[in-house]
Amino acid sequence: MNDDKLGRLTSELLGGAVPDCLPDELDDVVGHIGSLLAAPGGPSLEQVRNATTALIEARLLTPARELTLHWSNRRGFDATIEKQLVQTLIELGDLDEAELRLADAVEQARALNTPQAIKELSENQGQRGRIAKQR
Repeated sequence: MNDDKLGRLTSELLGGAVPDCLPDELDDVVGHIGSLLAAPGGPSLEQVRNATTALIEARLLTPARELTLHWSNRRGFDATIEKQLVQTLIELGDLDEAELRLADAVEQARALNTPQAIKELSENQGQRGRIAKQR
């Protein structure tokens, strides 16, 4: 894929719209966003949240998981992105990993004690229930 197309598709996804592209191209876009997250001035938290939400809503769970992992590995903890990661892990059937990530997310959200973290704590309770139900 050429740089112009990669840039256009990346912008679309970061704007909250799933780009009309082939699955391999979407993987390239998610990988590109991961690279951008490693650099100063890369995508914002809001852009990555919007992109991940769009992927989850479109049931593109593997790219959503990869994007949330890129954020987590390069930028650290965010309660909303971690909730989205746990959601994708549950949907993909990786319940053990989801449970581990969820326990850590609850601990970190409690420590942050921000309005967003507190909001996500209630969502985390629902995720615990989903994990238990699927076991």
